[in-house]
Amino acid sequence: VVPNRPMGVSGSSDGTGVASTVRATLGLGAPAGEGAGVTVAVVDTGVADVADLAGRVQHVDVTGDGTGDGYGHGTFVAGLVAGDGSSSNGAYAGVAPAASVLDVRVAHADGTSDLVTVLKGLQVVAQHPEVSVVNLSLSSGSPLPYQLDPLTIALESLWAHGATVVVPAGNDGADGRGSVSSPGIDPVLLTVGGLDESGTAARDDDAVASWSGQGPAPQGVQKPDLVAPGAHVVSVGAV
Repeated sequence: VVPNRPMGVSGSSDGTGVASTVRATLGLGAPAGEGAGVTVAVVDTGVADVADLAGRVQHVDVTGDGTGDGYGHGTFVAGLVAGDGSSSNGAYAGVAPAASVLDVRVAHADGTSDLVTVLKGLQVVAQHPEVSVVNLSLSSGSPLPYQLDPLTIALESLWAHGATVVVPAGNDGADGRGSVSSPGIDPVLLTVGGLDESGTAARDDDAVASWSGQGPAPQGVQKPDLVAPGAHVVSVGAV
């Protein structure tokens, strides 16, 4: 028996710096149909019906609030994943602009959620065998070992059934003791930290963002597994 812990979206904004594109940093050129045939579950605040994702989103709501995205986080994430750049003449396409998105809304319009609601959302994902990637950009901050935490157990179950599960390192920065937050502490899951591109697509000026969770994680688990552009990125907005 564990508490129904509150959960919130992992995001950070300092309002400064020059925006660069994820695709350029990854060495990708103009959108070329990457992600075709792949379905990514975005378990988040919802995904709005925007031009960059038109015809490729299936909506499921487990909050009781209805579909849509009153907060904007889920739409932003979905655009980074699968936006085709329609709203920017291709300038800000996602990394997989031909992928489909399963929008599983687990958070309210203020970005808040809880463990039970997120677990319900993950159960929905489990009922969609076409999903091959799961993105959960929420942190619980649970103090439980990953072996006992219902959230990490559920995410590991999805991994065991063939989905690559991507979770955040968190936004608590480097505190000298390890600041990776749960569920990013689980060694099975793919934990991603934030990369500051310094406004360019070049690699030699990149650095781990100051707010990005850094390891080691509890029990000596070496996390995060990788870092990806997250300090100055452009995506679609919920309207």
